[in-house]
Amino acid sequence: MNPKNIQEKEIKNIHSKLLDRYGQPEEPKDLTGTEYLVETILSQNTNDKNRDKAFNNLQEEYNSWEEIENGSRGRAYRYSESRRLRTYESGENTESSEDNKRKQKRR
Repeated sequence: MNPKNIQEKEIKNIHSKLLDRYGQPEEPKDLTGTEYLVETILSQNTNDKNRDKAFNNLQEEYNSWEEIENGSRGRAYRYSESRRLRTYESGENTESSEDNKRKQKRR
């Protein structure tokens, strides 16, 4: 028997077993590579419902992935700075020594 025929039979057998166990997979969404990547990152440590909600929120808030990239840094920085100012003004030190060590390493 031809090795190619054996491989084809094995592949069809595996495919059949997967269909029996998991059913027919959903048709893939019509997403770009970047969108698939973002969905994959968002799906870690959450369920599909929350992943989809976060993904839709990103798309509603921003017009492009470049805008997300540029806007995210700005927002994160502004949040960090405003938190630091509130902490300074209140006289509290909410950062741990580990936080301070990480900051020193980044500089």
